[in-house]
Amino acid sequence: MPGWLPLGVLAWGVAAGLGALDAQVDREAVTWIDPARVAVLTDATFVDPRWEDELTALLASFEPFASDDAEARANLAHELAALPFVAEVGDPRLLWPDGATLRLRFERPVACVRTDGVFHAVSDSGAVLPGAYAAPPERGGVSLPVIGRLGYDEDGLRPGAVLDREPLWHALSVVLSMERHLDADARAALGRVTIDAEQGEVGEVEVPGAVLYLEGRRAVLFGRTPDVDAPGELDEATKWRHVRDALQREARGELAWRAIDVRWDRYAVAARRDEAERAGPAPWRTPAQRAKDEGREPPSSHDADLAGTHGTVPLVAVPLAGPGASVNRGGASDVPRIR
Repeated sequence: MPGWLPLGVLAWGVAAGLGALDAQVDREAVTWIDPARVAVLTDATFVDPRWEDELTALLASFEPFASDDAEARANLAHELAALPFVAEVGDPRLLWPDGATLRLRFERPVACVRTDGVFHAVSDSGAVLPGAYAAPPERGGVSLPVIGRLGYDEDGLRPGAVLDREPLWHALSVVLSMERHLDADARAALGRVTIDAEQGEVGEVEVPGAVLYLEGRRAVLFGRTPDVDAPGELDEATKWRHVRDALQREARGELAWRAIDVRWDRYAVAARRDEAERAGPAPWRTPAQRAKDEGREPPSSHDADLAGTHGTVPLVAVPLAGPGASVNRGGASDVPRIR
């Protein structure tokens, strides 16, 4: 992210990202700053007009004050910093003889959360931002990922609050990792994403950890989230290379999948039901089959349910081209049902 960005007094630009407030001054014996005449320009890619309206209303509520009134300048900065979409306010600074500047850094929306049936953007710092949407908002033509339990609202979260549950922070870490490792085209290929990280700390073979639910009834079993420091976990860069590889193979018509398990050096694929009979590598054993082979009691809860009355889908290992791709860290779990 670029540093502070002072800009000139023109007209409203995009009300998010980095910007500066440049106040016009009256070039007379006493120099006055009129906050109501302040204008903002930024280079951000996300805009919610309601933020602009709120900022404009706050600035208009201040009476003009002398440019050398340090207390008035500090009060203005304090009130601006209290806005839920403002991340940081710099120290007011006079620019003689042309005016004054007050630099702002706005919250950067990277995800969204559903609460009370509507969606609110969430910043990279975990702040819930004002402005309700009927569907996940878009930034740069790509829908912001939804974080939270699949099919559930996050009751109690309100604009101005921060994420209040650890699994939401786990999911946010997946979003930020996705930004680091997938370009805009790859994120667009994923489509709308819901990241359920209720089990983001779990590293067991039969428990998928965080799950990314995608359009087209697809899912990515991600394992532990990037903010969980656990020895033996596959690094996040390799996990995202698996995702890119599966997307590219799908685009070329080489692979049709409804779930991929990216926790291993060779990622595993659950083919679509209409592709289940396609010739290919032998499927992974289910947890029940592994238990039988190893003389253990088969699982009786979620995994047994998946492997029993609801049937199974072949889960096959797919090597990722490149050094070290031939080493497999372990088996793969059953794929959760995708409703």
